[in-house]
Amino acid sequence: MKQHRTIRFYQILLLTFLFPMAVAQCSDGQKSISGSGTIEVDEIRIAPLLPARIQEMKVGEGDHVSTGQTLVLLSSDEVRAAVSMTSAGVEAAAQNVQQAEASYRNASRDLQRAKELFQAGSIPAQKLDGARTRADVARAALQAARAQMKQVNAGLSQARSRLDETTLLSPIDGVVLRKNFLVGEVVMPGSAVLTLANLNQAYLKIYVPEAELTNIQIGQKARISVDGLDQPVPAHVSYIANEAEFTPKNVQTKDARTRLVFEVKLSVNNANGQLKPGMPADGEILYDSHPANKNSDD
Repeated sequence: MKQHRTIRFYQILLLTFLFPMAVAQCSDGQKSISGSGTIEVDEIRIAPLLPARIQEMKVGEGDHVSTGQTLVLLSSDEVRAAVSMTSAGVEAAAQNVQQAEASYRNASRDLQRAKELFQAGSIPAQKLDGARTRADVARAALQAARAQMKQVNAGLSQARSRLDETTLLSPIDGVVLRKNFLVGEVVMPGSAVLTLANLNQAYLKIYVPEAELTNIQIGQKARISVDGLDQPVPAHVSYIANEAEFTPKNVQTKDARTRLVFEVKLSVNNANGQLKPGMPADGEILYDSHPANKNSDD
């Protein structure tokens, strides 16, 4: 019997090292599912939609930013020239519309007068047909002028939109995590000039085997511990993966990496900023060790 207990002890010890998740009994009668990882935040990439040269950086790494704040100014000389050119085209098109409207009004009046004279027998049908033709031509010219006006207005809107895109704004209240380019460098579409994050909403990912999923649900209480803090930080379960995956490669042992687990995210209100991205952390999910529906004979 003593030998059996010794073997069992070493089996449990081995599993503890092979898999970064453990079930522990808390002093308050609750059990906890624990796992380790690093503190993370959702990152936002600030990238241009068009290729451009960086003209000015308004912020640096570590700066706090607010929604709508100007972050980066991109070179805009060519875009401004396009706006000026299309603006001139809009003015010219507007004048063409005014002239076409005046011509159509005159042709319409002439046609109405020709109809009256024809009915009175004062002019032949040939002159009425000529007046009608001139009115049709004037109408077509007005329609063409209005179509041209619509087209140049669309071009102006597009040029102004491109000009707006040379100013990169912050979409969130947050912090600049990384500055990836320098003033004077050319940045391509989709390349992140800056990386932002809202540090108020941090989380820790742990990985749980299928057998423990029945003890976890969204909103469940949890806690996160990091070195340097005397007390764990309250957290809650905010995400449970629907599909299993192999334990991530950053787990140290090869055996643990071959196990199928489910990702669970523990979120925390980090308004005081005590948790930083990249911090090693331990997470615990708390649950009742004596469920009401558990059979007393178990």
